[in-house]
Amino acid sequence: MHSSLRVRLVGAFLVIIIAGAATTYAVVNLVTTSQFRRFVLTEDIYQAQSLSVSLADYFRYQGTWQGVETVLAAGQSTDWMAMPPETSAGATDRWYGRSWEDEAGMGMGMTDMGMMGGRMSEKTLMAMQNWMRTPDHVVVLDQDGRVVADTRGLSAGEDHSQIDPAQGTPVMAADRQVGTVLVGSMIEPTLNPLAEDFLASVNRSVLVMALVGALVALGFGLLIVRQITAPLGKVTTAAEAVAAGDLNQRVAEQGAEELRRLAHAFNHMAATLDQAEQLRRNLIADVSHELRTPIFVMQGNLEAMLDGVFDLNRENVAAVHQETLLLGRLVGDLRDLASAEAGELRLERVSCDVNQLARQVVDRFQVEAGEKGVALTATLATSIPRILADPQRIEQVLFNLVGNALRHTPIGGEVNVQTAVGNVAGDVGVRQNTDHPSMSTGHWVLIAVRDSGEGIAAEDIPYIFERLYRADKSRARSTGGSGLGLTIARQIVEAHGGQVWAESPLGHQPNGQGYGTRISFTIPVSLETVAV
Repeated sequence: MHSSLRVRLVGAFLVIIIAGAATTYAVVNLVTTSQFRRFVLTEDIYQAQSLSVSLADYFRYQGTWQGVETVLAAGQSTDWMAMPPETSAGATDRWYGRSWEDEAGMGMGMTDMGMMGGRMSEKTLMAMQNWMRTPDHVVVLDQDGRVVADTRGLSAGEDHSQIDPAQGTPVMAADRQVGTVLVGSMIEPTLNPLAEDFLASVNRSVLVMALVGALVALGFGLLIVRQITAPLGKVTTAAEAVAAGDLNQRVAEQGAEELRRLAHAFNHMAATLDQAEQLRRNLIADVSHELRTPIFVMQGNLEAMLDGVFDLNRENVAAVHQETLLLGRLVGDLRDLASAEAGELRLERVSCDVNQLARQVVDRFQVEAGEKGVALTATLATSIPRILADPQRIEQVLFNLVGNALRHTPIGGEVNVQTAVGNVAGDVGVRQNTDHPSMSTGHWVLIAVRDSGEGIAAEDIPYIFERLYRADKSRARSTGGSGLGLTIARQIVEAHGGQVWAESPLGHQPNGQGYGTRISFTIPVSLETVAV
């Protein structure tokens, strides 16, 4: 079972959003944890450095690490500065009460050296106080690496493999290392409970923000999916209606550029199908009409002759014969059109003179033009090159164009056949088929048939070369023709590598009505002729 585009897009957005949120959470969590641990380690190092100064003073005055665990234990209380000396088993009293006279025999008291009442200096005491009020884990090692004090109760005097002295801060006294102090994360990589709680709260906040961001992104994603799939759904519905036979379906051309192009293409397709359907219906109606008319005329004449209504003489037989010629020409036109559209139109190309072909066609129509009271003239270019073409097919094109012009030109009008040559690409009035080798070089011959008839409406010009299309909706063959002449002409010209087009009106009468039509076509010049 195939899923819809909407489901696939939503699924793709969900995968991208979940992957993005998970990646964001993982990266932020990793970076936050790493940076926080680095921060904690930095703070622990700073505390260890501050404490090492106080411990150095302690060792310098005591001469031993004995009793230091009592000082560290007392420091866990916020009231350790007010603690009486006896609570420290005499260690702190001896530390605070010794004088430089006792230490060095110089009779100088600690007060004279900036001490507070013979005790440790105020700076040292404040450093000890500031650190001792923190809950960090502290371990003091002697110079041999044995534990001499631990705020969490490790046995003093023992080696502990999990404690690396290299991670600690040296305690220096008399220019020698007398011990090492380690604080918090310097002892073990785990964080204290407060730090773990803080880090967990940060990670929870990051997770919540990632989820909120994912929900917002999903909302925007659903909106985008709707903007994409809604127009597609409309096009699909319209396409199904067209498939069911409703060719009037159209969709709004809106949305993104690609969707507008899709809607435009669909509307153009629907309009083309509608037009093709109209042409198909007209084709059936026109062909049946064109075939039925001469057949009915022949049938009526023959029945009249069989019944004795018409005499069986040369004149009546000639009338029937004329209808057979008309019927044969119509069938031949249909056959030529079918062959041309199938790409099976045979051309016997030879080098021929365009001016000569034009004169022959003009001469053949002079009698008919005189009977209609129309002036038929030719304006032929001098020194025109020969073309490589099928002369009978070119004559057929000219025959159709001149015959059309005479049918639509009133008495007193004019029909003119013109030839010209071009050798520069982009000449005015010439539409080149640059796929043909000769046309790509700009060498072509132009043939145009101009009349002074009623002209062609602008809305009809794009369709006059369609089969059985008539600008004059009359079905009378005297004015409308078979409706295949221009279509066959276009197929023949394009088979030669040229192009054909129409221009109308060519002017306007005083009442504003347009008049005149010019139908032109180009044929590439023979490459051999160009070389000469």
